Amino acid sequence: MAVTGYRIYRGGILLVTLGNVTTYQNTGLSASTMYSYTVQAIDAAGNASIISTTASAATLTPTTMPVLSWDPVSSAN
Repeated sequence: MAVTGYRIYRGGILLVTLGNVTTYQNTGLSASTMYSYTVQAIDAAGNASIISTTASAATLTPTTMPVLSWDPVSSAN
């Protein structure tokens, strides 16, 4: 049967089940942290492929917030 979706695992724990798409943006992660992911394809009957090999990536260290500055104004009109 044709693939109808994917299961995304992070650290061996099911994170999300998606439809037939091949990208996923994992948000809300901690800075300077290594995360490991695997993927498993599923079909309409619920059959699942073997789990993929692990892919790992580290999030970046947060940068300081930009500082905005401007000249004072005497009136808003």
